[in-house]
Amino acid sequence: MAFRFPGLCALCTVCVLGSWASSSPAAAKTGFTLQRYEPTAAGEYSFWVDHPKYEKRFGLAAGLTFDYGHNPLVLGWQDGTTFHKRQSLIEHQFYGHLDVAVSLFNRLLVTATLPVALYQGGPSAAGFNPASTAVGDPRIGVMARLYGESMSSPFSLHLGLDVWIPVGANGNYTGDAGVRASPKLVMAGLTHNVQWSFLAAWLYRPDAVIGNVPATSQNGAGSELHFGAAIAYADMERRFTVGPEMMLSTALTRGDVFTQGHTNLEILLGANKKFLDLLMVGVAGGIGA
Repeated sequence: MAFRFPGLCALCTVCVLGSWASSSPAAAKTGFTLQRYEPTAAGEYSFWVDHPKYEKRFGLAAGLTFDYGHNPLVLGWQDGTTFHKRQSLIEHQFYGHLDVAVSLFNRLLVTATLPVALYQGGPSAAGFNPASTAVGDPRIGVMARLYGESMSSPFSLHLGLDVWIPVGANGNYTGDAGVRASPKLVMAGLTHNVQWSFLAAWLYRPDAVIGNVPATSQNGAGSELHFGAAIAYADMERRFTVGPEMMLSTALTRGDVFTQGHTNLEILLGANKKFLDLLMVGVAGGIGA
């Protein structure tokens, strides 16, 4: 048997898409988060690919993001390059993310996110029986502006680091058994009503497996490479953006880089609108493969 992490998502405010799993050594830890969507900092005009926004002296933003995933985890068997679905283990997944961002001196951005699985529904099989409601791993992040202004220059450069505190494992599959960390490089710009950004990141996470099928099946997770890109039509006078974002991820374990079954592409289309300089509302939806 093998697990697969496909998915179709639609959400209010943001979207989480499908994912994949990679095989892991037998000595891997048990349990890891099935949630792959990580929201950008509160107050940004993007959903998944960072487009850093700094205030000249001090800025504080808070946000609440909801995401829904359909069939994020299925069970089946692998026949060569063909995956045969047996059943969905999670048919519906609904998350909420509480986001806080602090901007300092037009140079530094500090963020915190608390993910909560509000609902995970599906049958019990293969040793997989997650709780329907559980708290995920809190994420702490920092982003520094190295060159240019992301909201006023054609090109800017930023360096960041995210760290996840492992509190959400416990058999609920809302967190990892060990610390995760992700250094990242972001390039972004805004010119002639075109907002763009590019992300390159390395996600370190301990190898882990789920379920009770052999660890050689696709039921594991480990370190990954992430590449993201976003482009949007941005009207800063009317304070809205609309455009697509994409995230390409590939496993780094056991030579699986860019191999079939261990690489996935997730695409969403979203729009953001800011009201009265106080409230930003966004909606996005997409698919993963």
